Amino acid sequence: MNSEQQEHDRRLYIPGFASWSAHLKKDTEKSFCYAKKPGEEFYHRISRGEIFIQRENEKYCVECALRLEFLSNDRMFWQRRK
Repeated sequence: MNSEQQEHDRRLYIPGFASWSAHLKKDTEKSFCYAKKPGEEFYHRISRGEIFIQRENEKYCVECALRLEFLSNDRMFWQRRK
């Protein structure tokens, strides 16, 4: 795979997949991301139609999950575990 193909690869992976599940928010019930964005003092809402990941009662939007490294766009994550 060349570098141009890698730039367009938009797949996401959950390195700790045994304890996580991915969901699509379909209902209208208020739901919030478990993490605050840097510099913010509030938990932001997960919107209807948004993809999020969940572990027990913790829900994370894709942006926060990537920042916290619960999600990865590195398809070889299993070879680079910390």
